[in-house]
Amino acid sequence: MTTVLSMPQGGKSDTETVAPGPELTASGTGVGWPTDTVEIMIGLLTLNNAGNIEPVLRSVVEGVRQCFPNASALLVNCDAGSQDDTRGLITRLAEGVIPVCPVSNASGTFTHLNREPGFSGRDESIQNFCLTAQRLRPKVCLILEGQLRSVSPAWIDQLGRPVYEQGEDYVVPLYRRHRYEGTLATNLLYPLTRALYGKRLRYPSGGAYDLSGKFAGDVITRQTWRGAAAGYSVDSRLTTAALAGGYRVYHTCLGTRD
Repeated sequence: MTTVLSMPQGGKSDTETVAPGPELTASGTGVGWPTDTVEIMIGLLTLNNAGNIEPVLRSVVEGVRQCFPNASALLVNCDAGSQDDTRGLITRLAEGVIPVCPVSNASGTFTHLNREPGFSGRDESIQNFCLTAQRLRPKVCLILEGQLRSVSPAWIDQLGRPVYEQGEDYVVPLYRRHRYEGTLATNLLYPLTRALYGKRLRYPSGGAYDLSGKFAGDVITRQTWRGAAAGYSVDSRLTTAALAGGYRVYHTCLGTRD
């Protein structure tokens, strides 16, 4: 079992160092997959986030340590082709604190632009994370975007506990927002989703999710990752797969998103 340790300033630890495994590619041809049982797998989606990734990583580590002290954990860095030192910084900061499994996109960001604005390669990063979950079969699969500055240790508890203890399959965030923000989601997507599936999901997207290991392994086998369906928002694909597939879906309040 891998125990998550607290992360002191500077990313140094007085405990024995846990060496990160070799980098794995999207094709899964790398070596060094963890051999221990992984209960909590955290997918950190990054793209040129060296300037702000340290506080995000500290919040993740502290959240796992506080909320799931006896659970084995693995950090999966799904990088979309960073041109800065994001990947190296994560490896150095996590050394001796939490095992890291780097999983890079098959193509670099600048040769494979994503269809979703704002985060090139995001859909492929999430696909790679689900493929990793399918192979390792964790109980909890947390997904966080590296540019979120508002991530706190409490997020790990609020996202992870419904799956870990209550048996939910898909946890989506509910953020505190201005009344005029998200008019499309509020006035179109929410009533449409409720009419189609009978579920009240106010904000079915937003940079932070939790999937059960079963759902993560199942969703990656669907045709939505290939062909014309792959051109649509990955958030919508995940949400639709969960609702249409009869999985247990849960909303959790995370406060303000920044």
